[in-house]
Amino acid sequence: MSQPDDRNYMVREDDVIVDDVVLETTVGGKTSILGSVSSIGLFEDIFTPFMTGQLVLADGNNLTQKLPINGREIITISYRTPLNGNRKIVRMRICGQLSRSKSTESRTDLLELRLISEMGYENNLIRFSKSFKGKYSDIVTQICRDTFSANVQVEETNGNAVVVFPFMHPDQMISQMATDSISVFQDNKIQAAGYCFFETATGLKFRSLHSLIKQSPDPRKYYINSEVQRKAEDSDNLEFSTHIPRTVTVPRNFDRLSQIENGGFSNVQHFYDITTKTWGATKFTYSSDSDISLSDEEFINPIISIKESESFIPSRYTMLERTTQRHTDVPESDFRFGTSKFTRSNFTLYDDTQVKINVQGDSDLEAGGTVNLFLTKNDVDPIVSQDETDSNLSGVFLIKGLQHRFIFPKDGSTTMKTSMNLVRNYKNTPIPTETTINDTAS
Repeated sequence: MSQPDDRNYMVREDDVIVDDVVLETTVGGKTSILGSVSSIGLFEDIFTPFMTGQLVLADGNNLTQKLPINGREIITISYRTPLNGNRKIVRMRICGQLSRSKSTESRTDLLELRLISEMGYENNLIRFSKSFKGKYSDIVTQICRDTFSANVQVEETNGNAVVVFPFMHPDQMISQMATDSISVFQDNKIQAAGYCFFETATGLKFRSLHSLIKQSPDPRKYYINSEVQRKAEDSDNLEFSTHIPRTVTVPRNFDRLSQIENGGFSNVQHFYDITTKTWGATKFTYSSDSDISLSDEEFINPIISIKESESFIPSRYTMLERTTQRHTDVPESDFRFGTSKFTRSNFTLYDDTQVKINVQGDSDLEAGGTVNLFLTKNDVDPIVSQDETDSNLSGVFLIKGLQHRFIFPKDGSTTMKTSMNLVRNYKNTPIPTETTINDTAS
């Protein structure tokens, strides 16, 4: 029995409502390919400017020749998960064929097609040279409006600048400004320097990395161990199952060698001011200069102790030019000199703690959001309580990247799974100053 598409309840795990998958050819024709699609994957990441994806098509009607499919065709997918009211409509362009295999049992070809968002495709077609003056956030808004005819969710930046871009793609221009940007919503703190430009199903974003990490999650977006005993047995239903990760993996964490190599804990920045003909140098020290070390919030603690030598031995040296008196009405337009050493640390240490989880599909989840994660310690009983969570792997995490995967079985029971890469650049509890082992092997 078919279920209504406007329902707000689940009928199975991984439930999703896909209204249609439409292919639009370069000559203007449109056709539904919902019955021929085997799977679709949509990818978002805060360090990738545009959405990408993959589509597997079971072609038993020679669609590739009849339509035809040669690249640049537009795929539109409209979907939502039943517990979320907002329907997502994503438009992607076919930009390549990754593979094609022939079935040995039927006259069907399996085509794996590469997708990129419409704006991502346009970005690769456009290069231009232009100068801008004003706030970086305003310049980003103008670039997106003029080149993509699209709005962008921007976090206002501090200060005015004069920038010149010689024959560059729009995303290259924006990425250059992102490393120099400071948010006014973070009290203009230079320690919080560094922005991310990325695209999700809801549009383009230009947001401070610091703000993304510190934002409060939707209280409905939480995930808890799947193998723990819950106190309320009546909560064991389809809705509660959406909060249970299918898999939890902890990839490479606290990669100290890479962090040290890139100057995440200590770096020296030499400069030469071409307008005043002066030389100088400034030093960054994690234990005294980073926003995490300066934070007075209870659950935000540095990832290394104040005693560690990494903060005091510079491991990266850079050379920058300053232009303090070059531009009229802009007394000091060398943002990079001020932000560089902080941005280097922030972009190096943002993923000190990483957790990857696979969960039931959730159309509201997107890169750049935050979720609550509760994982229990290994040395406690299986009853969940606040005191028994693993502080290193629990709490608020930023969704660095995610994949929505849609599976289209022949029986019509479409499913959706979401995989998330969660990151954090701080510890929930202070780094211990001594080792305590509760259990001693006999």
